[in-house]
Amino acid sequence: MERLVNRRLQALLDQDNRLDPRQYAFLPGRSTDDYFGTLETLLDESLNENRHIEVLSLDLAKAFDKVDRTTIINNLISWDVKGNMIQYIRSFLSNRSIQVQINGYRSSPRPIQTGVPQGSVIAPTLFLIAINSIFQLIPSNINTLIYADDILLISISPFARLARKRLQTALNDGSKTDDHRVGCGIHDGSNNRSLALPADCSVFSAEAYALLNALRNLNPEVGSHVIFTDSASVLNAALTGNLKHPWVSSISDEALSKKVSLVWIPGHAGITGNEAADRLAAEGTKLSPPSLPIPQQGAYRLIKNTLFYAWEAKWSSIQNNKLREIKNSTLRWVDRPNPRERRALTRLRIGHTLLTHSYLMDRKDPPICFSCHCQLTVKHVLINCPIHESLRQFFDIGISLREVLSNCPDEEDKLIKFLQKTGLIYQI
Repeated sequence: MERLVNRRLQALLDQDNRLDPRQYAFLPGRSTDDYFGTLETLLDESLNENRHIEVLSLDLAKAFDKVDRTTIINNLISWDVKGNMIQYIRSFLSNRSIQVQINGYRSSPRPIQTGVPQGSVIAPTLFLIAINSIFQLIPSNINTLIYADDILLISISPFARLARKRLQTALNDGSKTDDHRVGCGIHDGSNNRSLALPADCSVFSAEAYALLNALRNLNPEVGSHVIFTDSASVLNAALTGNLKHPWVSSISDEALSKKVSLVWIPGHAGITGNEAADRLAAEGTKLSPPSLPIPQQGAYRLIKNTLFYAWEAKWSSIQNNKLREIKNSTLRWVDRPNPRERRALTRLRIGHTLLTHSYLMDRKDPPICFSCHCQLTVKHVLINCPIHESLRQFFDIGISLREVLSNCPDEEDKLIKFLQKTGLIYQI
């Protein structure tokens, strides 16, 4: 029976394209081959365009055991799955319990409030229904691939720092849009509020601002209060005395002066009040931001990012520069520990070596390759000159300066061995 229901459920989901195509597990026509094929294509295209790639792999611990069953039912209802199908699944997930048996002794039944029963035929499909909402939480500028509960987030950009920043932003639970609009929300029964913040505020600041406003607007006629938040980082900062952020400092002061308990709850777990607060925060991003001083951390980040992007733009516009030909970004490369090797690579990358440019100090003519009868340059020595072709092939030296002189450890190792074998290491 369960197998028949599962086939029918998968047919309904496939018919209406309910499950995101970026999920590759437990579905007909999708497999690890498709998953890795998509990943390979994405990476190859990015590398061919000389774009920076940041990849983050996430594995949800005990994912099947922690699935919120309400999310499964709510998703199915929103997809217009009804009748006997929804009744069967509701019954399948309800009133489940476990027992443990050791040495002939069996424990009393314990109810299970979350999760899907592993080992059952329909459980993987129900898990996919529950996790499908995660795609809506990830910004559109992040490439997402998921195989069951293994999540791969891929950020691609011409600038390494921007790629990394996008990935870090995707991990934050907050209300900051791709166009840097920031908002937060407070859900208090009928007294719901959406608030906007200056664009340079971080998600952390937005969460702190929401909590601070909730504290400041408590009804003084009520003896005690409880405030729920899904921001573990703000709570941890306030409770451990990390008061560098002015709004966190104010949270601590407000909480101590009033009868209030601050309670953490998991985000995106189907908790009604928390989901309402998230919607209010999203509405806050649509409002006009107030004239509000931003915290020092936000101002520092603004100045730092402004300078960085100006520097990157200037570097990208430079032409006819030897180092620019092999280095796309202004980000610092990792140096080798050996001084001679480090010095040799630096001189090769800037295109000025003793072999090719010592004539300037001696006031002589530029050196000529005795084999090719052309001027000696770094590119000629490393790429073109036939004298060292056999050793280039032996050490698998690349065919372009960008590849040969990159900061990839494997490429650097091959180049150093090539320079040592040819004796060029002592002429650079």
